[in-house]
Amino acid sequence: MLKMKKVLRFFVNDGSLDKTFETLNDLTLVNPARIQRVNLGTNSGKTEAVRQGFLTAFKGNFIISDIGTQTWPRR
Repeated sequence: MLKMKKVLRFFVNDGSLDKTFETLNDLTLVNPARIQRVNLGTNSGKTEAVRQGFLTAFKGNFIISDIGTQTWPRR
């Protein structure tokens, strides 16, 4: 089993106008080395929020695949 010494948490505010980003800022103060947040300027929906989270977490280097190989990467 993979043991991870350092787990990072990425939170994305999807552009919501409520207090989500302020809450994330407060949460980051608890452990700034392990919590990162992304604030989208406009609400673009959950899919875009998840995409931006992945782009931030993996610096754009990631592949999403499923067991049915519907999204298998091209060679």
